[in-house]
Amino acid sequence: MPRAAESGCTIDAAGPVKYLQRMRIRVAPLLAVAALVAVAGCKRTNKSSSNQPESTTPSTSKTAPTPPAARKKACASVDDCGPRCDRGDTVACRELGALLRRGTAGRDPDFKGARATYETACKTGDQPSCAALADMLLNGLGGDQDHARALELSNAACDAGVGAGCQNAGIMHLVGAGVDVDKKAASDAFARAARAFEPACNNGDADACADLGVLRERGIAGDSNPAGATQLYAKACTGGSDKGCVALANALVNGKITQPDPQQAISLLTQHCDQGGGESCNQLGRYYMNGAPGINQNPEQAYAMFQKACDNAYAPGCGSMAELLMDGQVKGGSPAKALKIYQRSCTLGDTTGCYRLGQMAMVDPSPENVDRAIGYYTQACNMGMAPACRELSNLVKTKDPARAKELRALACRLGDTASCN
Repeated sequence: MPRAAESGCTIDAAGPVKYLQRMRIRVAPLLAVAALVAVAGCKRTNKSSSNQPESTTPSTSKTAPTPPAARKKACASVDDCGPRCDRGDTVACRELGALLRRGTAGRDPDFKGARATYETACKTGDQPSCAALADMLLNGLGGDQDHARALELSNAACDAGVGAGCQNAGIMHLVGAGVDVDKKAASDAFARAARAFEPACNNGDADACADLGVLRERGIAGDSNPAGATQLYAKACTGGSDKGCVALANALVNGKITQPDPQQAISLLTQHCDQGGGESCNQLGRYYMNGAPGINQNPEQAYAMFQKACDNAYAPGCGSMAELLMDGQVKGGSPAKALKIYQRSCTLGDTTGCYRLGQMAMVDPSPENVDRAIGYYTQACNMGMAPACRELSNLVKTKDPARAKELRALACRLGDTASCN
């Protein structure tokens, strides 16, 4: 991605994007890219910043952390939330939308249902639901993309103090989704997101603590404060945030913001995985697949963790399962078996799964397979995967040169340097 100077600040996407891929933060891909690209490298590191929380850094002893507590919710299941939403309980509708979008063990995500539910709640003035709806409009989940409405809803939610709305607005200014690229406006939006996440975190929103931790760690909304970020991840994990537990585990493994303790990280993720945390299961799988400081590679164990994540409807877990099957790293692996799992991962909203299906279709580029590839690449590109936008550009350039040019420009803004020439 090209670098742009704003008030003496150089913005470079490459490092933060790789970081986010490692973190596997559970947010929409475009949001994930934007949240870490916006001003990464633009703030000085200040480990003793006055913004650091007063609590101490989490213990790195061999004793496993306290198992995460269940998050307090208005309702806990689709069967519980549905009737309450039908009776006009706006918070129940918001929770129902989240459950439908995320999916659970035994119930795959229902993007159309989630979008319709958020629409209902948003019409009553529930700004968190409006922000969630905007995210789905931005990424084309459950229906067509609508950048204009996504920006309108995001700005309104941000003005109402909803951090996710500010993040959405930041995304759109950063990557030029329905609005001109404006990195200063993006940075301002992420700063507003941080200011909104802090009180939400203090009021018990565990995911807000995790999101604020990312902003603090990377210095996106103020000076970089890794120690403070670690404390926020610990608070998020204790409050039941899956992504908070993954972020804390990564801190324990890589030792960059706390003392390395890979065994404590494994213990922490195992606890949360056993409680149904698909992202925690997936992160365990990635440690075993790739190896990490103090953790040996074990493809069979990795596959078991990915399968557990996939069974909990965590889409990247399905994609990672397919990757091991495709490469023959586990017993009985084959491209045919991988194909079926990639199809499930794409259906669940995994960009990598959709992208791999596009690649597999193009092995035999018949007209029918080219059409399939265009469909898969479109899904992945809509959700912010730069290489998919590039490949889609290549496939449509003969019939639609203008669209191909736009797609290549988007791929460049999303960090695909090969598309910037």
